[in-house]
Amino acid sequence: MANDFPDMEEILAQMRDKFLETSQEKIDRLNEILRSFANGDGNNADLQEEFRREVHSLKGMGGTFQMPLITSLCHHFEAFLEGEESFDDNLTNASQAYVDRLSDLIESGEADNESSLETWLDGLPEKGEIILAETGSSKPSVLIISNSD
Repeated sequence: MANDFPDMEEILAQMRDKFLETSQEKIDRLNEILRSFANGDGNNADLQEEFRREVHSLKGMGGTFQMPLITSLCHHFEAFLEGEESFDDNLTNASQAYVDRLSDLIESGEADNESSLETWLDGLPEKGEIILAETGSSKPSVLIISNSD
């Protein structure tokens, strides 16, 4: 009698292929939204909500498909975005760094190696950095005092 059980290797390969396909669609959509933000739609609440939802969805997919690095990186990304009300140039650029890193991680095939989390997080913007960048002015303040003599 032949083995009626499905081949687990084949099932896992199909699941991985589905993850790669779906995650690439999400990365593509995140990039589209970032382009919209860069073109002046940073205050669009619907786009902001969709952007956050796509990041959250990727985080969940990482858990579902046994890709803990995806989950962890998305968790850090969500924490980075927390409390931000507008995607100005600084936040958009910082978010692009996260999306690019997620894309690189997915393509690397290392998303299941949780021990390399610090390597994948290295160099990504942190919450304090974006706040400093937003509060700093690109124009210097100058007080000119002249003698009226």
